Amino acid sequence: MHTVGHRATEPRLEVQASADALRRGMAVVDAAATFGWATSTGQRKGVYRFKTFEAMEQHLIDCLARAMAARTA
Repeated sequence: MHTVGHRATEPRLEVQASADALRRGMAVVDAAATFGWATSTGQRKGVYRFKTFEAMEQHLIDCLARAMAARTA
């Protein structure tokens, strides 16, 4: 096992919440909330069978384009 990096000091536990801690926490929540949207291809779950690789690629592109258009609308 190889450890990369280290913290100079451990974050201290506070009795009262601070604005800085709230900002850091909200940044983590925001990142986690958008993660699912960032990786979505727009394809529904299921088994897809295609006659050719090109047909599969076209289906993937169509689904991705629809998902991107839905996000911007």
